[in-house]
Amino acid sequence: MYHFIVNLNSKSNTSRRLWQLLELELKRRGVKYKSHFTQYAGHASDIAAQLCAAHDQNGVSAPLVIVTAGGDGTANEVLNGIPVSACKKVILGFLPIGSGNDLAAALGIPSDPFEALNHILSLRRTVCIDHGVLYCPESGHTRHFHVSSGVGYDADICLEASTTPVKTFLNQLRLGRLIYLIIALKQVFKHKPLRAKLVFDGLTSQSGSYLFITAMNAAMEGGGMRLAPHAKINDHRLSVCIVRDFPRIKILILLPALFFGLHTKFSGIDVIDCSCVDIFCKEPATLHADGEFSGKEKHVRYSCAKEQIRVML
Repeated sequence: MYHFIVNLNSKSNTSRRLWQLLELELKRRGVKYKSHFTQYAGHASDIAAQLCAAHDQNGVSAPLVIVTAGGDGTANEVLNGIPVSACKKVILGFLPIGSGNDLAAALGIPSDPFEALNHILSLRRTVCIDHGVLYCPESGHTRHFHVSSGVGYDADICLEASTTPVKTFLNQLRLGRLIYLIIALKQVFKHKPLRAKLVFDGLTSQSGSYLFITAMNAAMEGGGMRLAPHAKINDHRLSVCIVRDFPRIKILILLPALFFGLHTKFSGIDVIDCSCVDIFCKEPATLHADGEFSGKEKHVRYSCAKEQIRVML
């Protein structure tokens, strides 16, 4: 049995038509499945939690197969609805029908939803992958993430991208990923430097004024920006991309380099692998997890969860 958690609002409603076509294919193949449609922010987490609870109560020995039909935000919600105790009992699949599909790209899942569905139904192999943990000691807020979580400039981009009507227009033209670049250019002229102290694995530290600090579990975020070109999604480590604050003209030069992973050649930019990093900000800073706004905090701790989760490739 396949459980599809479907976000019909992903990609500004164009996913609705995609899902109708995908469902026709499921019926044509005679696949045993059940669809669960999200109705509000956080609903995918609630659905995933309910499916895991029912699976435990029924004492089913077979794995619980949950397929996310949406973008990175929907996949993030599903991840956060799965209890730690259920990680070994669940197999996740992903149908990339959202405007941001960096997770699918990291896993080598075809960008075409119908090709991705064919891979899911054939279930050729599964792999265990890591997920990161965002923890805020002052508020107790915790959020897990598949791809990345950041503080500062990239979080401000994600926050604006989730609210701007331009995203709807670009999605209708199938150019939704451009929104991140457009807002990145806009934010260059309005961002405020992030003053912070970083402590890696409780030992080494550095302080300064930063553009952004992002904990990467995968290589890419934000529609294809290769912030951590050598990051591996299953090595029990995070790759933290640290970009010091630059003059605006240098930031404009830096942005294209991010898409090709060439930013590491700039002085003032580091990618540091670690198990844990604490970020102490002078003022509350914007956070994101897999592109979704995650509040504003002064103290943030990023780590790699001990429990891996199985995904279909």
